[in-house]
Amino acid sequence: MRTDTAMYGEKYLARVGLTGSIHPDRDLLDELLGRHVATIPFENVDSYAPADGRLGVALATEQLAGKLLGAADGGPRRGGYCFEHAALLRLVLPAYGFDARTALGRVYVDPALAPGPKTHNATVVRLGERELLVDPGFGGMTPTASLDLSPTGTPQQTSHGTYRVVPMAAAGVDVTAAPDLDVMLQTRMDRGGDTQWINLYGLDLGPVVLRDIEALNWYIATAPVSPFVRRFAAALAPEGRRITIAGAVTRSRAVDGSNATTETPLHTVEDFAGALRAVGVDADTAAIERVRARLSAPVDG
Repeated sequence: MRTDTAMYGEKYLARVGLTGSIHPDRDLLDELLGRHVATIPFENVDSYAPADGRLGVALATEQLAGKLLGAADGGPRRGGYCFEHAALLRLVLPAYGFDARTALGRVYVDPALAPGPKTHNATVVRLGERELLVDPGFGGMTPTASLDLSPTGTPQQTSHGTYRVVPMAAAGVDVTAAPDLDVMLQTRMDRGGDTQWINLYGLDLGPVVLRDIEALNWYIATAPVSPFVRRFAAALAPEGRRITIAGAVTRSRAVDGSNATTETPLHTVEDFAGALRAVGVDADTAAIERVRARLSAPVDG
């Protein structure tokens, strides 16, 4: 084990609040993921409202760890979007003996925009002959436990929702539009007693060149058409609920089967600062004011 890997691994455990013995099994993987999504938020402050006109979101180890793990050393609580969460897992999971690799996907949540470019980054962990999806970076719909990637369509229950993995041919999409995808991740939505399976993203399970990650991360952080440049979002999944911010509205939804939701508009800088703290983001006043200024302006397109 390299010294820096061990150091970041220990800091990650402190950040998510896990102590005790470490054994690389599925129980540990689910424990880490559950704590991760409850403590390290999904957020795109840096791509939506960059400071001083700076462009890009850093994935370099020191900068990434400083941002997502800095709270373990008394720094501000921060999170990131999918490329940052996946890069963090690539950094720390080997410290616990996990065989982890990165994977890219195309988002299908909005059928009118699908398939888009490979702008989603997740992690695949191999345990014996089984491959598991570990993805803390899909915002308010992220799975909060590992998911078996065998495309059987079997429902897989997590503490915050039900998911399944199906072959692309069973997802109700045009497979010729993105022939590089292997499986589709879906989540179950219950609407007025009607159960629907919603496509989240199609995943390419083939090898990934890390330089491609750099290029895609630059695109998602800087391109004017990128959803993470055009719109603000944040999410956290503590026990029993999901908390999200989408634009200038924050929502807290119970995951006890009632789906009871509290929705609050954010009118002032103080409102927004409080909402960010609730999703685990300690943004400074200047960053909050930049986000609020952009939210008050119309979005093109």
